[in-house]
Amino acid sequence: MNHDDEINIEGSYRAYYGKLYASLLHHFGKSYIPIIENAIQNTFLKALRQWKHGRIPENKLGWLFIVAKNDLLNQIKKEAFQINYIEFDADQQDYRLEVLYYIIKATDIPKKAKTLFILKNIFGLHIKEISASTLLGEEAIYKNIQRTRKRLQKGDRQKFPGSFSALKPMEITLVAEVLYGVFNIGYDAVESKSFFNYNVCLEAYALTKTIKNQHADVRIKHLLSLFFFHIARFGSRMAKGKMISFFDQDKSLWNQSFINAGFHYLEKPDQLNQYYIEALIVSSYMMENNYDEGFWNKMLSCYKLLQNITDSPILQLNVCYCLMQLNQEEDAIKIIEKVEPVLRGRYYYFELVKASLYKKNKSELSKELFLKALNNVSQPVRKQYILEHFLLE
Repeated sequence: MNHDDEINIEGSYRAYYGKLYASLLHHFGKSYIPIIENAIQNTFLKALRQWKHGRIPENKLGWLFIVAKNDLLNQIKKEAFQINYIEFDADQQDYRLEVLYYIIKATDIPKKAKTLFILKNIFGLHIKEISASTLLGEEAIYKNIQRTRKRLQKGDRQKFPGSFSALKPMEITLVAEVLYGVFNIGYDAVESKSFFNYNVCLEAYALTKTIKNQHADVRIKHLLSLFFFHIARFGSRMAKGKMISFFDQDKSLWNQSFINAGFHYLEKPDQLNQYYIEALIVSSYMMENNYDEGFWNKMLSCYKLLQNITDSPILQLNVCYCLMQLNQEEDAIKIIEKVEPVLRGRYYYFELVKASLYKKNKSELSKELFLKALNNVSQPVRKQYILEHFLLE
């Protein structure tokens, strides 16, 4: 199998895993949860063997559906399960939102467990990617998903389908957090061959827009606004095979239609929420031409508002960066020391921010931290970026 074939398989896994899982769960039912994942994994292994040298089916999704369904039926027969499902064609609608609703409504499963299960099975994300995004250990994530699978299988759940218009505010909170998490994993894909995954971001955006049409919660609109601002810059994030930092991006490459859509959904809420403030921050960065002291004080105020809503250690790094721009190193050091136990060795941006902070006064320590960040990333494009923008300056 050549490199192009591998990319095709990986792309298909990303695009279709969640659709296959949701469709099989919808048609066969929760009793078969333990073997649905096996069927899908077997299907992609078969694709690895058969999709060689350009011999890829025209209708990839249809091929995957048929193989997964047949594999699941074979497992059911071997395990002497009672077969009870509705026959379905290869070209089926996307059931992911329906299954997402189903899991969100489960009252006996903790919020974190729901999130991890959805990221893995509805969006087909790898355990490593989820770990990098959530800062949870891979083993802990795996065990958590196993427990959730058993609870879903045994629990007495509501029947399919469900409508997002019936979700309560706390349930919409979880839906938004999941979609936000999926988008961020695609936007900053530290565990994939590329440093961002356009398709994962678009999947999160498309599902968010569908939910917006079913539910009037303003947070979903603000989440869409945030996505639009980020997607608008996709064409400028890379040039000649290199990562381009925000401040070096060619603004003429930004998509004005997406920017306009971002502002369209950025309506001021009665009560501030995380996505509104983040969309406000991103749009401010995009609209500014003079990144002076006044700008950084404005951003610092926005980040402090955000601190009242979320205690994310990654948010603290953004606060730290603003303080550095305002030459308030002592306050920045206090924040670095506070988040270090959580982020050190697990989030390479931490080493980069800390190294930048100590560059003036502790150059040897700074260099050591830059090298540590370099060793903590596997993607050549990120390694090149760190070398050119930090170590070779």
